[in-house]
Amino acid sequence: MSFNQLMHPRNIYRVKPNYLQLGEKYPSFKELLTFYKNGKAKLNFTDPQALRLLTITLLDNDFSLKVDLPIDRLIPAVPQRLNYVLWVEDLLSLLDLNPNENVNGIDIGTGACCIFPLLGCTTNKSWTFIATEADEVSYKFAVENILTNQLSHRIKVIKVTPEIFLLHLPGIPQLEAHFLMCNPPFFNDRTHDDCSLGSESGDEELGSDEGSSKSLRKRKPSPANLSSPLESVTSGGEVDFVKKIIEDSLILKESIKIYTVMLGHKKSSSILSQHLKNISDVKDVVVNQFFQGRTMRWGLAWTFLENLKLSESIKITETRRLNKKKIAPLTYTIPKNLTTINYSLSSIYRWIRHLLRDELEITTVDIIRESNHSVEMTIRSQRDTWSHQRRRKRIGLKEEEMELDDNTVGSPQGAVSQIDDSLYDSAEVCEIEDNNRFGKRKADDSIDEEFSIDDSKKIRDQRQVKSIVKEEELYLLHCSLIIKKTEEGFICLEMRTKDTAKSKDSTNQLLQFFKNNFI
Repeated sequence: MSFNQLMHPRNIYRVKPNYLQLGEKYPSFKELLTFYKNGKAKLNFTDPQALRLLTITLLDNDFSLKVDLPIDRLIPAVPQRLNYVLWVEDLLSLLDLNPNENVNGIDIGTGACCIFPLLGCTTNKSWTFIATEADEVSYKFAVENILTNQLSHRIKVIKVTPEIFLLHLPGIPQLEAHFLMCNPPFFNDRTHDDCSLGSESGDEELGSDEGSSKSLRKRKPSPANLSSPLESVTSGGEVDFVKKIIEDSLILKESIKIYTVMLGHKKSSSILSQHLKNISDVKDVVVNQFFQGRTMRWGLAWTFLENLKLSESIKITETRRLNKKKIAPLTYTIPKNLTTINYSLSSIYRWIRHLLRDELEITTVDIIRESNHSVEMTIRSQRDTWSHQRRRKRIGLKEEEMELDDNTVGSPQGAVSQIDDSLYDSAEVCEIEDNNRFGKRKADDSIDEEFSIDDSKKIRDQRQVKSIVKEEELYLLHCSLIIKKTEEGFICLEMRTKDTAKSKDSTNQLLQFFKNNFI
C-alpha cells in the first residue's frame, strides 16, 4: 500500500499535488520551483519561504482561502491539519446531530494561520469557531486572515494569556461547544530537541517533511520551519499542557461534547489516554493516528457523555495494522557451503553488520534482543543504498580497473601489486578488513565471544536492549531482522516490515541483497 493511501479516506491529498500545474497558476510559487532532468518540478523544503508559499498556495487552490503567514511563526501542514479536521467530522457523526443544527467548535492556540477554523468552516457550512491565541503576532495575523476570508461572523478569535485554556475566556460567560481541537506545543522547556518530529509543513511527497534521519541522535525541529516559543515549547511538554486541558474539562464536562487534541509523540498518547481512563467521570477515550509524509501524529479524544462510543469513529490504520499481523515474515535459510565466512551465528551476525555499515552505509541499527540462538535488530534508513547493488559494483570495479590501468602504465611494481590483489575476491577482502576492525577476533561458533559477554556471567536469554525509535517518522526502509539458529543447525534470516515503513518493497530488496552476498 502506497503511503498516500494511509491518509484519511476523504483527504484530497491522497492524490499528490502537481507542482508544475500549481506553478503555472501561481507565479510566485513557480519562482521557487526547480526541475529534475525529466521535467518534474521539485521544491526546496529547507527553505522557510518555500514552505510558507506551499501552504498559502494549497489553501488558495484547494479551498479558496486567502491567507498571509509570518515567516517567523509556525507554518501549518495542510494535509496534516486536514486529516485532523476530517477525524473530528467522523467523531461528530456519532452525535446524530440535526442536519440543520449549528456545530460549535473551540480551537486552543489557533496560530497565525487560524487553519483549523478556516478549514473547518470552509468544508462544513454549519460550523462556527471560538479560537484562542496567546501570541500577539499570531493573534493579529489570525484576525486578519478571518477578515480577508469574510468569516468573522462564524469565527471569533480571542486574545488570551498563556495560562488560560478553557476556563475564564474573555467575553465568554458560559462556554458550550460540540467539540474542542488543539495542537499543543510539542517540547518541554528544559530541552528543545526532545524528539524528531519532522517538519510542520507537509510531507516529502506532498510537500515535504524534514530531511532524512541518519542516526539515533536527537535533533531539533526542522530549521526550515520557524516557530515562536509559545508555539513549540511549554513547561512539561505536550503531556502537561494537555493535562491542564483535562483539568478544565473535568469542570466543564458535558458542556463540550467531544474533547480532542493532536499530539506529536506516541508516548504522549499512551500516557494521556491512560490518565483519562483512570478518571471515572470520563466515559470513553480513543487514540487515532494521522499519517503525512515521513511523520505521524496522534489524535486523542475523550467524552463525558454516556453511551457515546468514540472508538466507532474512523481509525485510519486499524485495518492495516491487523492485516500486517497476519502476513508471514520474509525468510531465507543461509546455505552451509559458505566459502568466505564461518557458518556460525556470530560470524554471520558480524558479516551482516559489515554489509549494513560498510556496504550500504546504514548506521541506524538497533539491537533489540540477543541470546545464544538468535539476534534481533531493527534497521532504518531514508536513503536507498541496497537496490541495484550488482550494477553499482560493476560500475565501481570498472572505475577501479581504469584507475589501476592509469597507475600501472610503465610500472612493473604496479603490475605485481595488481596480481597480488587478485588473489582475494572482494568478499574475502571485506571479511579480512572486518576482522581487523573487530580486533582480529576469530569468528567461531561462540556467540559469547562475538558479543563480548563476561565469561563469569551467564548469557541472559532474550536480553533486553534499550532501543531509541523515532516512531513519529516514516522511513523508506524500516524492518526487523532476526538471525536465528534452527534445531537442525541451519541459520535463518527472518524479516518483517514495520508500520513506519513507506512500503514493504525495501524490505524485500534488502533481503535480496543479503541473499546475493551469501551466494
